Amino acid sequence: HTLNSACETLSCSKNRDPKTQEINVTYIEKSGQRHNVWYEDGLSIKAKISYLSTKYIRSVGYWAFGYY
Repeated sequence: HTLNSACETLSCSKNRDPKTQEINVTYIEKSGQRHNVWYEDGLSIKAKISYLSTKYIRSVGYWAFGYY
């Protein structure tokens, strides 16, 4: 299952953490298995870079699994 297809077919809640700006998705499969997924997007990355700049960190690197 992909996260989007799971949210289309199962009960799913999606929230944004106010501090980190990360997205949190919670869903329960038909078998009863509960999943809690956190992921980054452009807004959460921007918030982290902004925070780091207040700590005088001017350069940031990011790694993403599965991109090539």
